[in-house]
Amino acid sequence: MKSSLRWASQLRQPHVDLRRIKNKVCIYMKRGAHMQLPCLFLEVRKAERQLSWLYGKCLGQNNLRITQYGLLRAIAGLAEPSITEIGRILGIDQTTVTRNVDKLEQAGLVVCGHPLTDSRKKIVRLTPFGADSLEKAHPLWGEAQQRVVAGLGDKDVQELLRLLAKVSSIAETDCD
Repeated sequence: MKSSLRWASQLRQPHVDLRRIKNKVCIYMKRGAHMQLPCLFLEVRKAERQLSWLYGKCLGQNNLRITQYGLLRAIAGLAEPSITEIGRILGIDQTTVTRNVDKLEQAGLVVCGHPLTDSRKKIVRLTPFGADSLEKAHPLWGEAQQRVVAGLGDKDVQELLRLLAKVSSIAETDCD
């Protein structure tokens, strides 16, 4: 017990509280101590939710969600992409891409198939309805995009894109 108290006493910092409960040393964060620094994840997530709301509001006029628009845009920009390629471009796992592509297929926006050369590979193409929906959604997306660019300014937009790319590369490394 004495050795654990000695060890625990090394943790004494302004934001840590040590207590002994039933012969055990318990370590607690003092109230509010974890709030001393902003949580980068929560701040990015909050901004993401607000941007999703803005883009969703604009795209909602075309009955598309921003996630659907992003998928359609990625599919249109690639020549018959596979689920894996779409996931790699958008930074989404294959299971999520498959689930969302299935929803687009049910809505008649895309069609899925297998190339003759590799039946294991699932490729995706826009249907004429999907291409038309994407074309109609683009100006609505542009309206939301312009609001954000106008609010930030060109210089900050470029800096934001640079920082987001840097954060993405950090996040791609292992957390072990």
